[in-house]
Amino acid sequence: ITLYAVWVEGAYLDTGSTVTQKLKRLAGNSSTTYGTQDTAITAIVRSNTLPNNFTPATENTISHSSTPTPIYAWYDSTNATIYYYSGATNILMNKDSSFLFYYMRVLSNMSTISTWDTTKVTNMSSMFASTGSNVSTFTLNLSSWNTASVTNMSSMFSQAGNSATTWSIGNLSSWNTISVTNMSQMFFFAGYKASSFTLNLSSWNTASV
Repeated sequence: ITLYAVWVEGAYLDTGSTVTQKLKRLAGNSSTTYGTQDTAITAIVRSNTLPNNFTPATENTISHSSTPTPIYAWYDSTNATIYYYSGATNILMNKDSSFLFYYMRVLSNMSTISTWDTTKVTNMSSMFASTGSNVSTFTLNLSSWNTASVTNMSSMFSQAGNSATTWSIGNLSSWNTISVTNMSQMFFFAGYKASSFTLNLSSWNTASV
């Protein structure tokens, strides 16, 4: 028997708009598009196991078809939470992650996405646009994200958490923005009602914008 080592770098998410549409459909209306507002999903959490009697299908698979290790998702209506599971340790975001989490108006718990690998991402436009726009607390820690390949950040946080009195997205001072050409409306109305709003973007290189 000949054994071969197979290098698997992680599980690769589908495009941002595709993932958003699937998550919204899992939480309710089967005809929902990625642009339809969602008021059912409050949290997105990683699970260590699949639920009993889980049946993999196109509708609950949020990984790209090219990835060797799938990512599955399901909705728990008892706590309004989307859970996701993969046999891979590393979750890699798609090159086109635009509209990921778009218009999920009550989504406020996304702590596990802080570890997602963003190395391949070039498009983050409208990624958190109108996300958590109906919640009182909107907090993210995106300080460790690698944005060196990103070219488009337009409307990325547009109206994100705009009703929240507590608002934070972490320390973004280390973000590499050298490749970004579009930052239009990036923070438009983000954290609009926050009692304190702090961003340190002094080290950002915007020469290409």
